[in-house]
Amino acid sequence: FQQHRIVVCSTTQGKAHVARHLMPSLYMDVDVLPLKMVSQYIEDTVLVHSSSSTDIPEKVKASPMFSTFFSAIKKRVEMKNTVEKPQVTNLQAKNTQAAILRRRTAGSAQAKK
Repeated sequence: FQQHRIVVCSTTQGKAHVARHLMPSLYMDVDVLPLKMVSQYIEDTVLVHSSSSTDIPEKVKASPMFSTFFSAIKKRVEMKNTVEKPQVTNLQAKNTQAAILRRRTAGSAQAKK
């Protein structure tokens, strides 16, 4: 690690203040208190904890592990990028190719005039 990029806090409030000051797009923590403090300022906040807690703020997402959270995001992105393409029959493909040929030949015939 590069020393100038490491941030260390000894208190829960310190973590929240540093996170709020840095304004990351995603803040993950294993403690609910700093998440409560920053959830109104940071768009995506995630509680990483194995047990389900009832005092999680509404805006805070929960995940049992870091890897579980990121694999779920990866799956959502993959599903979003997988768009079903309409099935084209052979007849439709032939008709499309014939129409393209007609346009090309009509265009070249007009250019010769």
